[in-house]
Amino acid sequence: MNVVDHSTVLSFSGNGLPTDKHSLQGSVISLGQAIVDVSMQIDAIPNPGENLFADHSQTVAGGCGFNVLYAARAMGARASLGSALGSGPWADVLKNALSQNDIEHTGMNLKGEDSGFCVALTDKCAERTFISTRGAECHVPKAAFDKIHPSGNDVVHLSGFTLVSDTAAALLSFLGRTRQQRFTAVFDVSPVIGEVDSATLERMVEYRPIWTCNESEADLLACRMGMVKDHPAKDSFDKTAKTSSSQYRFSSIFERYSRLAQALNAPLVVHCGSKGAWLCLPGFPPQLIPAFPAQAVDTNGAGDCHTGVLCVSLLMGGSLREAVSLANLAASISVESRGAATCPPLLRIVSDVHFKEALLCDDTRSLLDRLSSKEQQEGKL
Repeated sequence: MNVVDHSTVLSFSGNGLPTDKHSLQGSVISLGQAIVDVSMQIDAIPNPGENLFADHSQTVAGGCGFNVLYAARAMGARASLGSALGSGPWADVLKNALSQNDIEHTGMNLKGEDSGFCVALTDKCAERTFISTRGAECHVPKAAFDKIHPSGNDVVHLSGFTLVSDTAAALLSFLGRTRQQRFTAVFDVSPVIGEVDSATLERMVEYRPIWTCNESEADLLACRMGMVKDHPAKDSFDKTAKTSSSQYRFSSIFERYSRLAQALNAPLVVHCGSKGAWLCLPGFPPQLIPAFPAQAVDTNGAGDCHTGVLCVSLLMGGSLREAVSLANLAASISVESRGAATCPPLLRIVSDVHFKEALLCDDTRSLLDRLSSKEQQEGKL
């Protein structure tokens, strides 16, 4: 049975935006997990046995699933969470946040266990350290996603975190059930990609989503795809191994990411912080889409903001290059605020573009105008 190429269902050919309004009626659906973020701002990570006080702290809804959908709502798109929630005080925080942000919950509600939480430490260099628990969102039956039925107009967000707990069986069931259904899927690799078993990773490769990750995650993914010199086979992957550019066969990032996209046989987006993001399409030279100036105070959630805006841009019919450029701009604004779910409202992005417009290509500005027009028609601006 053939598998639909889930990276090419919506147009990203660069030939302009579609005129068919039906393409604007979809939703961003996330199967990523929603947990509570307990974030703290500190000067530096403490040494073992050391005691210190945080300069700033907050407890808010988070997790890749919630953060991506928060970004989708900030951009004016419909949003739906398909992952499970528990019952208890942490789950209540999540349910209230979903309601306040008009994010639909179509996933399971599990009794007897609370949702998980994450302690996020951000140092004075805006670097992040995480300690997470596994809650109800990780302990689900294989049928957890059986009621999720994307339409051809939807963009579905998938996460690597979902592949390292009981949710892996549920996600694999979803992949099998939807392998011939036509919708766009975006797979956020996540830092746990090294822990995903080989058979599961191969299933994701066969599904052919758009892959998005940061630089260190791209290194791990390259290891898993057998692209590192003298590295053992995938089935004997050393999950504790450290990787660096010197380990690669290739002489440049350009060639490395080109080969990785070719191995995945799907589009690859590697976001690189202040350097921008690489857009890599199989068979084409990678493009470095430039970033925008920012005074970063907290990079927690910047990747989720980038992924959420990428999903909405594709939902609106933009090219993948447009989507990456707009995601770069949104992420550059998001890091100037504290917290994980900090994607700026569309109005902020549109106003920001007036003094950064020279850095945006014409078709990206056209996408922003289209988004603004949609917001105005719905009376949100």
